[in-house]
This record gives sequence, structure tokens and C-alpha cells, in this order.
Amino acid sequence: MYTITGITGKVGGILARELLEAGQAVRAVMRDAEKGRAWADRGCRVAIAEMEDAEAMTEAFAGSEAVFILPPSEFDPEPGYPEAQRVIDAVRVEIVPRYTWETLFRGQGMKNPLPQMRMLDGFNEGWIDFLGNSDLALKGIVSAETVISNLVRSNF
Repeated sequence: MYTITGITGKVGGILARELLEAGQAVRAVMRDAEKGRAWADRGCRVAIAEMEDAEAMTEAFAGSEAVFILPPSEFDPEPGYPEAQRVIDAVRVEIVPRYTWETLFRGQGMKNPLPQMRMLDGFNEGWIDFLGNSDLALKGIVSAETVISNLVRSNF
């Protein structure tokens, strides 16, 4: 079961349609039950939950093989982005230890996961850079593991 938020938008909708066409089970997380009917008619299971409701989101994500989270757009955010922080606070993130990556990638059908793993290492360790004017890129020295760990701890 793949669970998708933002399914009524372009990205979430395309992902859901592709998964359904591939014969995969999909759960649509919706804020509006009325909008959920169209996705139920396409074969999705529908869960009603607000992104900021940790209990409802946990229930919606239960039993999922994977979850795609795309929060609603905020075109006029408040200073400090509290809207985004409420969504982050509601979602529990788990760190996937690097030593498990190869098994996980192979389990997903990858035949040669090493290049993908090294690319992720490069971004995480800073020896691969994004294209474009790197002078405009803002980079910190805090590891992703530290950030995620602090976010998880702040939720409890």
C-alpha cells in the first residue's frame, strides 16, 4: 500500500495514477471527504486527515509500504514558516541507517545500488555539488542525521 498526501494536486495525482495503473494499492490522504470520492471511484482507499493532526496522519500511514508527503502550498507564509513547522511536527521521521541501504535498494529491484549510494554520500558529505551558481547556494555543516534526529526529539 502506497499512501499519498497532496493527491488532488498535479504531483500527487500523477503519482497516484501511475501507481494505480501499475496495479499497486493506493491510499489517498484527504482533508475533504467529498474530494475523496473521485479517488475512491478510481480504486484508492481514502483516509481523512489534516496534515497537522499527528494522530490522524499516523492512522492514515499505518501499514503503508511507502508514504509520499506533499504539504499544501502556502503562498503567503508567516515569518518563520509556522505553517510548515506544524506539518513537520505532526510527521515522525525515521533515520534509515546507511548500512541498510544496499539491502533496501536491492529489495526494491535495484541490481547495482552502489552508484546511487555513493551519490547520496556525495550530497550528504558535500563532495557533490548541485548545478548552477554555487555561490548562491546556502550550505550548513549540520548533518541530515542531526537535523532529523532533532526534529524527532522535538516532537516528544
